[in-house]
Amino acid sequence: MASVFLLDSEPFSRDGIKEYLQNTSGHTVVGEEVSGLNAIPMILAERPELLITELHLHELDGLEVVRRIHDQLPSTQIIVNTHNIDSINVSRSIRYGARGYIVKSSCRGDLSQAIQSVLNGKTFFSSSISHFVDQEGHSVDVYEDLTTREREVLQLVAEGNTASEITEKLFISVRTVEKHRSNLMKKLQIHSHNDLIRYALQRGLIPFQLTDGDLAT
Repeated sequence: MASVFLLDSEPFSRDGIKEYLQNTSGHTVVGEEVSGLNAIPMILAERPELLITELHLHELDGLEVVRRIHDQLPSTQIIVNTHNIDSINVSRSIRYGARGYIVKSSCRGDLSQAIQSVLNGKTFFSSSISHFVDQEGHSVDVYEDLTTREREVLQLVAEGNTASEITEKLFISVRTVEKHRSNLMKKLQIHSHNDLIRYALQRGLIPFQLTDGDLAT
């Protein structure tokens, strides 16, 4: 049975995983934390076989925790357990060293399969993010699947251009603009204008210099 460290800012989620590990799988929980910053020295001291971490943590985000632990404890397998399913976080988690990525809304069976897989040197990803990952477990950059026109529309929309303004810049109809916008949002699994702007910011398509009204809080 494996030693496991739990890192999650949600008590309900953390307690649920802890109960499952102790009562069902037989794995031993050797530590738990809500703060990414506090967790780093604890994990390095305990040297667990498995780290299960959320991405949204207090004081230090989960991606940075994944990166540091993988660099300093490469023998510790890492599973990301989060609500976040966007391609950028999936890609970065895998690139930084996570071997599993499961979505909290998925069934408990995902957790069981993820633990079994990564402890056996394999990978596991929830079905809802599987389109971000290829068969070898490498992250897939969905942005690369966008057409040239969709990328143009993405950037122009994120920069605050209206459909009418985009038609003038690209010499296409409003209907075509809306079709491209719909297609790119579907491919990126983005469901709102604000999420689209955040994606463009994360992607570095637009500078991080927004007025107070550009993004709703």
